[in-house]
Amino acid sequence: MAKKKTEERIPVKNASGYYRVTFTYEGKRYTVRAKTQKDLWAREQQKREAVKRAVADSKISGSSTVEQWAGEWLQTYVRPRVRETGKPKNPNSMTEKTYLTYTQKLENHILYVRDPESKPPFIRGENLIPLLAPMKMEEVRPKDLQKMLNNLSGASDSTIKKVYNITRAMFQAAFENDVISSDPSKNLKMPAGVKGARRAMTDTEVEAFEKAASVYPEGLWFRLLLGTGLRPGEAMALTVEDFNFQTGWLNVDKAVESGTKVVTTPKTAAGIRQIPIPGDLLFPLQATFAGKSPKDLAFTQRNGITMKTESSVKKEWAAFHRLMDIFAGATTTFKGRQMTIEQDGFEKTNRGRIMEEAIDGVDGHVLPRDLTLYCLRHTFCTRLQQAGVDLFTARLLMGHESAAVTDRHYTHSNSETLERAARLMDSWSREQVQKAEKTG
Repeated sequence: MAKKKTEERIPVKNASGYYRVTFTYEGKRYTVRAKTQKDLWAREQQKREAVKRAVADSKISGSSTVEQWAGEWLQTYVRPRVRETGKPKNPNSMTEKTYLTYTQKLENHILYVRDPESKPPFIRGENLIPLLAPMKMEEVRPKDLQKMLNNLSGASDSTIKKVYNITRAMFQAAFENDVISSDPSKNLKMPAGVKGARRAMTDTEVEAFEKAASVYPEGLWFRLLLGTGLRPGEAMALTVEDFNFQTGWLNVDKAVESGTKVVTTPKTAAGIRQIPIPGDLLFPLQATFAGKSPKDLAFTQRNGITMKTESSVKKEWAAFHRLMDIFAGATTTFKGRQMTIEQDGFEKTNRGRIMEEAIDGVDGHVLPRDLTLYCLRHTFCTRLQQAGVDLFTARLLMGHESAAVTDRHYTHSNSETLERAARLMDSWSREQVQKAEKTG
């Protein structure tokens, strides 16, 4: 048997100059021909995948499990939409990272459910409990899908919507392919979720940010994000020549594609734009770029060469957030001693670990956990609003494709904006009273 298998892998060249190779799948032999050996192996791989899908299709029926259909649905309807890294975007394509989101939502919320008393990593047969996975497609009822969705009550709106959309698409496709006689997902209702916080920094957070930026090695990088509203992926791709210090403008025409290390075009066409360089950053940026060539990356990891990645930026933000917390008054512990910056100064307090409720019985944090890197971008947008920048111009600076997206940021007014509006209304009311008294 081993010898026969080896012989199948040796291409044979016929009299017409074509190479031929055969392979066997589930007892049936298939033949592939091509002009060159390179094309032959590529066609053989394509043929294998096509045969595998065709055999799987012939086996899929109402008696197939939800897990079996989910795999077929992913390979037929979702996987083909994944675009090659760095290739132009289009409305129907997705990144590899987005595809992984599909598989994760299926794995952790639809097919299986996490054991609430366990911790990551989540593994089938251990702390991932079967939910819909073993059910036959023909036996799934609307109440089964609704109960699955109800398990997500209290989760983020984003997670609930993604799981809902995946469920609808998967069962609708099953109905259209006659795998099931009716679509049990047709009238599903999404449970109440938690709207993700998109907010600007508070005055306390801004003060802590400025202090942390003055001592942190990547402080200038974070100051640029706050002062320009750049998306992290856009700032990661910047080169020295993108900064025009004579005109004071920053050119944005590229970004690191999410989930990769590939530099491509920005998230949308509107992402290609020019942004004024904050005046207080002009000299620090020029000093940082001294000795660099125009094509060099503007910002790198600490080795001065490697481009920043999502993981490296995540670590940098975690360290920076910790510094902000300390400057805001967080309590740290070192060798059994509790310290704060007010009582012990920065150097000593920074040596310690911020106290955690689960470990120390005391929560030493001051800053809220929802202060994320993207809050810098939201803060920039809020500042545009406070400065009186009109919505259209704000959209251009933010790189939003639609003014409606910018408007959602603008509606997140802070207390200062509301107080200013109250003062204006109060002033207007007094003027109306004075006018009424004069005419009376």
